[in-house]
Amino acid sequence: MSNYWMIAMDYITTDFEKLEEEWKKNKKIMWQVHGKPKFKTNEYVIDNKESKAAKIETGDIIYFYVTNIKSNGGSSKSRVLLRGIVEDEPYPVENNKVYLESKDTHMIIGFSIGNITTLHKKQLEDDRILSLDDLRGRDESFVVPHGTT
Repeated sequence: MSNYWMIAMDYITTDFEKLEEEWKKNKKIMWQVHGKPKFKTNEYVIDNKESKAAKIETGDIIYFYVTNIKSNGGSSKSRVLLRGIVEDEPYPVENNKVYLESKDTHMIIGFSIGNITTLHKKQLEDDRILSLDDLRGRDESFVVPHGTT
């Protein structure tokens, strides 16, 4: 059974053009997981078995919860806009392999997300679909996402 993860993404600060460019080139995007790999026995490893990085598995579903979207009425909305599937479990990787414009080579924890889809045009035009109110209405146990993955 797959795990489901929610990644917070700010519409204003996210460079969607670079994400699209990475998607077109590789048919996946790389993402960083909070935490740092440890250097042990001549290699980098994810040391903490209880960390979020250790819990993300291939096949898990990722939802991108995008904040600061301008709504039809001019106010700022937040909602799920993208969905993807974890292609490989988090692993130690150089920073510049996740952040392609970077020359920084220090090690971070990254993983790739593929099979990215978005909402249908009709759903994108209706601000209420997959808003917090809509998600709470569909599932009483829905928890508001906090932080990033």
